Amino acid sequence: MAMMTCSECGRAVSSKAAACVGCGAPIEPPAGLAMARTPPPTPPSVRDLRRHLALAVAALFLGLIAALAADHDRSGDRLGQFIAALLLIAGICWTLVTLVRLWAAKR
Repeated sequence: MAMMTCSECGRAVSSKAAACVGCGAPIEPPAGLAMARTPPPTPPSVRDLRRHLALAVAALFLGLIAALAADHDRSGDRLGQFIAALLLIAGICWTLVTLVRLWAAKR
């Protein structure tokens, strides 16, 4: 990202900006700098989403097993409890997001 000077107000503006933040004048990219448009990403297939769902549920069960193991361990291992909680939270979030994406892909 290069900084340019606005031709209207003289303010420093990013070369990636569409307009000046100060005066709103359109910014033209300098000569030789072509703005490439990236194609939108392709949505994942239903097969990929089902694989993600299986991995998410596996992470959820690993977190549940780790939480049960940390609960039975009375030594006060805070790291084990933290990892168990992290796996549970990540598994729940990943499962919910994947279920919503799978539902949206089937519609």
